[in-house]
Amino acid sequence: MFERLRSKVLFALYQVLIVAGILLLPVGMLAQAVGIPFPFHRALGRVAPSHEE
Repeated sequence: MFERLRSKVLFALYQVLIVAGILLLPVGMLAQAVGIPFPFHRALGRVAPSHEE
């Protein structure tokens, strides 16, 4: 039971991070143009392996 709940929560978190990444893409591009790093890939990189289990 807890495994199903964990799986669903990780899936939802993964989807939210994907949408946030898409919505924040213009901000990230602007920040990169100015020279400010925008490390969104780190958050997604931590959730993706957990989601794929």
